Amino acid sequence: MTFVIRSDVPLPVSTRAPRGSKYPIAHLEVGECFLVPASELPSKGASSLRAAVGQYKKSSGSQAKFAIRTIVEDGSVGVWRVE
Repeated sequence: MTFVIRSDVPLPVSTRAPRGSKYPIAHLEVGECFLVPASELPSKGASSLRAAVGQYKKSSGSQAKFAIRTIVEDGSVGVWRVE
């Protein structure tokens, strides 16, 4: 099969709505955190939260710094904005 390269076809407008994060990462101020209970964690646990924070930083261009830690006592995972 041969493909023809064209420059006369405009890019269609996206019909897909942007998906926001289910976590309140964008609303954190320095020194604040949110906790995700162990029972509500995705199957990949803290790594899913790390990916969500990374995606937020990439899509927003934010230079904020975050820390993700597991609370040993109950297994929940917290996300803190540290800078």
